[in-house]
Amino acid sequence: MIPTFWIVWNEKCDYLNFPAKKHFFLTDANTEAERLAEKHKGETFSVLQLRGSVKMVTVQWEFPDDLPF
Repeated sequence: MIPTFWIVWNEKCDYLNFPAKKHFFLTDANTEAERLAEKHKGETFSVLQLRGSVKMVTVQWEFPDDLPF
């Protein structure tokens, strides 16, 4: 089970600046959003909460029917 976390997001960020910091406390994420808003006046920063995750955990091998062994 993955712990709940929050990220701060700005839709104007390009792919290389995608959020990489997980905030495990809402107050920390709110503080970071405020810091970024102060630094980048006029831009909107949203605090997003994890709502779920998915991970593929199986691998399926396929082999040709005409293998010589």
